[in-house]
Amino acid sequence: MGPDANEQRQHFSSQDPRVQRALQVGGEELWEINVTRGIFTRLLNSLPVAGAKDGDAISLDELQGTAHPDDAHKIREGIAHAVSHLGQTIEVLYRSRNTEGRWLWILVRGQAFHADNGELLIAGASRDVTRIQEDSARLSLALRSAGEELWEVDLVADRLSRDNVLTDLDLATIVETGGREALRNFLHPDDRTVLIQAFQRAVAAPQGTFLATYRARAKDGSYRWLSSHGLAFDPTAEGIPTRIIGTTRDVTAHHEQETRMRLALWGSEAELWDIDLEHRQVEREFQLTQFDLENAGGRLDFANLLAQVHFDDQEALVQQIRAGLTAQSDAFEAVFRLKNRDGQWRWVVGRARVVERNEAGRAQRMMGTLLDITEIKRAEQQLRDLNEVLEERVRLRTQELSVSNQALTQSLHDLRTAQKRMVETEKMAALGSLVAGIAHEINTPIGVSVTAASHLKAVMDGLLKRVSASTNTQAVREFQQAGEAAELVLRNLARADQLIKSFKQVAIDQTDDQLRAIDLEEYIGEILMALRPALKRRDLELSVNCPSGLVFKTYPAAIYQVLSNLIMNSLTHGFPDGRGGRIDIAATLEQGVCHIHYQDNGVGINTETKRRIFEPFFTTRRNSGGSGLGMHICYNLITQRLRGEIEVDSAPNQGIRFAIHFPVGVA
Repeated sequence: MGPDANEQRQHFSSQDPRVQRALQVGGEELWEINVTRGIFTRLLNSLPVAGAKDGDAISLDELQGTAHPDDAHKIREGIAHAVSHLGQTIEVLYRSRNTEGRWLWILVRGQAFHADNGELLIAGASRDVTRIQEDSARLSLALRSAGEELWEVDLVADRLSRDNVLTDLDLATIVETGGREALRNFLHPDDRTVLIQAFQRAVAAPQGTFLATYRARAKDGSYRWLSSHGLAFDPTAEGIPTRIIGTTRDVTAHHEQETRMRLALWGSEAELWDIDLEHRQVEREFQLTQFDLENAGGRLDFANLLAQVHFDDQEALVQQIRAGLTAQSDAFEAVFRLKNRDGQWRWVVGRARVVERNEAGRAQRMMGTLLDITEIKRAEQQLRDLNEVLEERVRLRTQELSVSNQALTQSLHDLRTAQKRMVETEKMAALGSLVAGIAHEINTPIGVSVTAASHLKAVMDGLLKRVSASTNTQAVREFQQAGEAAELVLRNLARADQLIKSFKQVAIDQTDDQLRAIDLEEYIGEILMALRPALKRRDLELSVNCPSGLVFKTYPAAIYQVLSNLIMNSLTHGFPDGRGGRIDIAATLEQGVCHIHYQDNGVGINTETKRRIFEPFFTTRRNSGGSGLGMHICYNLITQRLRGEIEVDSAPNQGIRFAIHFPVGVA
């Protein structure tokens, strides 16, 4: 190959130092490949790749080993292509590690030729294009994220190049050799002239702008709305651009939305306003023809607008606009009168929203609608007049009914009072007879027994005193036992007396009741008021959740007795030793069934107690005077009197919960 690499570099550098300077300024490396010998030599200005320096000579296998695994084949293919196309410039883009271990993108260009000695050589230059590749990747990612296609048109060669193509379009089948004429075949026939005119406007200036909105055929045969923006550049000496580069976005959804909006405006007979607050002008679309508003080039000045507004409405309208200008509000709505072509006043409503503000927050642009609401205003006035007439009629009729209702209410009150007294008298008489009979039949034997036991106790006490000094201890002990037995009899007779009183209470609860309508919320309040003396001595939080107006027919005394027993049971058993807590009562009515849920957060009960809680005479506080009848009475009242059911759920230290369900009648 002649002199070695160092001699070639020194000869080349000393022969023309400007070449080396040019390579350094351009950031390019000069290299040579001896294909015949399979050697790669860096001649001048080596790139900062790992282990590279001027004059290095490595084998082609070693060169391929420095490349990224995915790019090594590019070097082999590039050499093969250069050898098969002598004298043609070849390009290869591959990655190689730099001195810091990062991958650099290297672009190499070279040509193959035969040296004087007959060896096959490839000479060329390499450039670090990492920054360009990264910028290109970021641009491609941005376009992909924005859903935009990048394109370039070579106006001289009439060639269209595309990147990040919109794959839904039939346009994707156009290859780079397809130009503007090929593109025309994919456009909607009505939009082909739109694209031609856009190209003509773009090339009319050295840096002309390309703007076009048009329809292109999709793969399914439908047409999609596209919006293309581009810039012409690379002008000839005559100033005519030779290339246009730009982006295209699918705006079908936006266009369809705009179409729907326009149809909605047309259907609502509303006028669209685009308000330029900076220049105090209004651009109007779908103009209301009944108004003769002066226009200049399709734009309405504020002064001309205010001149057509009713004098009494001008100040309010100006204040509304000022509020939008000073960022007090983004929304604008004003109702005012506007003069029509016949000189008559028509009511209109203007609605708008700020869509653009400057850096100081001052509104620059608003968009909205203007709607003629004269007929609505007229209908509102007619409705107000009709309402006034109806209100007067209702007032007079109400006055008449009020007088009649007062008389009827008083009569009904007197009737109910008399009826209640009669029922109470008969009921109390019957109950008195029943209680008197029971008291006589049971209390008389108990009274005789108490007398006898008391006498026996007195006799035993006297005898005990007389024999207490006796030496006969056995006799003394027997007299003591007899006295204790008499005292035990007296205590149990007293207990029997209390049970008789409980039976009397059961009799009263079962008889002093009749089917009638109640407001459950009010009735629960009455129960709590009756229990207030017992509740106020305890630190309790009591909550009632019952809908207002829950009225139905039932046996209220039964409900009274059940709730009273449950509350007193909580005070006695759920919160022993006077401790505080919470009681919750909730009631609902569903499909003719009343549901009452009662719960407290007291000490709760165990499984055995829960199983036997409704048994008569079962109590956990028998030594404290409990009769064991309270919950049994509740059970009987609910299942027999109310024809319902009751459920209990509890656990130690988890409080207790009762669910009561019973049918009710319609009030």
